[in-house]
Amino acid sequence: MIKINLIPPEYIEKLNNRAIIAKAVVVGVVTVSVVVLVSGWHIARATAIELKMNRLQIELKALQADVDKVKAIEAQIAEVQRYLDSINGITKGRLSTRVSCRTLPWTFRARSGSAPWAPP
Repeated sequence: MIKINLIPPEYIEKLNNRAIIAKAVVVGVVTVSVVVLVSGWHIARATAIELKMNRLQIELKALQADVDKVKAIEAQIAEVQRYLDSINGITKGRLSTRVSCRTLPWTFRARSGSAPWAPP
Protein backbone atom coordinates (compact mmCIF):
# COMPACT_ATOMS: atom_id res chain seq x y z
CA MET A 1 0.00 0.00 0.00
CA ILE A 2 1.35 3.34 -0.96
CA LYS A 3 1.13 6.19 1.49
CA ILE A 4 0.10 9.45 0.06
CA ASN A 5 0.53 12.57 2.11
CA LEU A 6 -2.17 15.03 1.36
CA ILE A 7 -1.04 17.62 3.89
CA PRO A 8 0.83 20.46 2.26
CA PRO A 9 4.47 20.73 3.38
CA GLU A 10 4.04 24.40 4.38
CA TYR A 11 1.42 23.38 6.91
CA ILE A 12 3.77 20.77 8.42
CA GLU A 13 6.53 23.39 8.66
CA LYS A 14 4.12 25.74 10.42
CA LEU A 15 3.26 23.02 12.91
CA ASN A 16 6.93 22.26 13.49
CA ASN A 17 7.68 25.96 13.95
CA ARG A 18 4.83 26.27 16.46
CA ALA A 19 6.12 23.23 18.36
CA ILE A 20 9.61 24.70 18.46
CA ILE A 21 8.22 28.04 19.66
CA ALA A 22 6.10 26.29 22.31
CA LYS A 23 9.12 24.33 23.55
CA ALA A 24 11.19 27.51 23.67
CA VAL A 25 8.44 29.27 25.66
CA VAL A 26 8.25 26.34 28.11
CA VAL A 27 12.03 26.36 28.54
CA GLY A 28 11.95 30.13 29.06
CA VAL A 29 9.14 29.91 31.63
CA VAL A 30 10.95 27.11 33.49
CA THR A 31 14.19 29.10 33.45
CA VAL A 32 12.51 32.25 34.74
CA SER A 33 10.72 30.20 37.42
CA VAL A 34 13.99 28.64 38.58
CA VAL A 35 15.67 32.06 38.69
CA VAL A 36 12.75 33.51 40.68
CA LEU A 37 12.78 30.58 43.12
CA VAL A 38 16.54 30.74 43.64
CA SER A 39 16.37 34.52 44.09
CA GLY A 40 13.55 34.16 46.59
CA TRP A 41 15.54 31.54 48.48
CA HIS A 42 18.58 33.83 48.60
CA ILE A 43 16.48 36.79 49.73
CA ALA A 44 14.84 34.70 52.46
CA ARG A 45 18.22 33.39 53.57
CA ALA A 46 19.70 36.91 53.63
CA THR A 47 16.74 38.16 55.66
CA ALA A 48 17.11 35.30 58.14
CA ILE A 49 20.82 35.99 58.50
CA GLU A 50 20.16 39.70 58.99
CA LEU A 51 17.58 38.97 61.70
CA LYS A 52 20.00 36.61 63.42
CA MET A 53 22.76 39.23 63.21
CA ASN A 54 20.48 41.87 64.76
CA ARG A 55 19.51 39.48 67.55
CA LEU A 56 23.17 38.65 68.23
CA GLN A 57 24.11 42.35 68.24
CA ILE A 58 21.43 43.02 70.86
CA GLU A 59 22.76 40.09 72.90
CA LEU A 60 26.30 41.42 72.47
CA LYS A 61 25.26 44.84 73.80
CA ALA A 62 23.64 43.19 76.81
CA LEU A 63 26.73 41.08 77.47
CA GLN A 64 29.04 44.05 76.91
CA ALA A 65 27.55 45.71 79.98
CA ASP A 66 28.44 42.59 82.00
CA VAL A 67 31.94 42.59 80.52
CA ASP A 68 32.39 46.23 81.53
CA LYS A 69 31.32 45.38 85.08
CA VAL A 70 33.78 42.48 85.18
CA LYS A 71 36.60 44.71 83.92
CA ALA A 72 35.80 47.28 86.61
CA ILE A 73 35.84 44.57 89.28
CA GLU A 74 39.13 43.20 87.95
CA ALA A 75 40.61 46.71 88.10
CA GLN A 76 39.48 47.01 91.71
CA ILE A 77 40.98 43.61 92.50
CA ALA A 78 44.28 44.66 90.91
CA GLU A 79 44.29 47.89 92.90
CA VAL A 80 43.59 46.06 96.16
CA GLN A 81 46.29 43.54 95.30
CA ARG A 82 48.79 46.38 94.76
CA TYR A 83 47.85 47.80 98.15
CA LEU A 84 48.25 44.40 99.78
CA ASP A 85 51.61 43.86 98.09
CA SER A 86 52.88 47.24 99.28
CA ILE A 87 51.57 46.59 102.80
CA ASN A 88 53.19 43.16 102.81
CA GLY A 89 56.45 44.71 101.62
CA ILE A 90 56.36 47.29 104.40
CA THR A 91 55.37 44.86 107.14
CA LYS A 92 57.77 42.14 106.07
CA GLY A 93 60.72 43.78 107.80
CA ARG A 94 58.66 44.82 110.83
CA LEU A 95 57.16 41.37 111.31
CA SER A 96 60.54 39.66 111.50
CA THR A 97 61.77 42.36 113.92
CA ARG A 98 58.72 41.94 116.17
CA VAL A 99 59.11 38.20 116.24
CA SER A 100 62.74 38.47 117.23
CA CYS A 101 61.87 41.08 119.91
CA ARG A 102 59.21 38.82 121.34
CA THR A 103 61.52 35.87 121.54
CA LEU A 104 64.38 37.98 122.90
CA PRO A 105 63.10 38.22 126.55
CA TRP A 106 62.44 34.47 126.60
CA THR A 107 66.00 33.85 125.48
CA PHE A 108 67.41 36.05 128.26
CA ARG A 109 65.21 34.38 130.89
CA ALA A 110 66.26 30.95 129.72
CA ARG A 111 69.91 31.96 130.05
CA SER A 112 69.41 33.68 133.36
CA GLY A 113 67.95 30.55 134.88
CA SER A 114 64.28 31.45 135.06
CA ALA A 115 61.70 29.28 133.35
CA PRO A 116 61.30 30.07 129.63
CA TRP A 117 57.55 29.68 129.83
CA ALA A 118 57.14 32.23 132.58
CA PRO A 119 55.35 35.40 131.55
CA PRO A 120 57.50 38.49 131.13
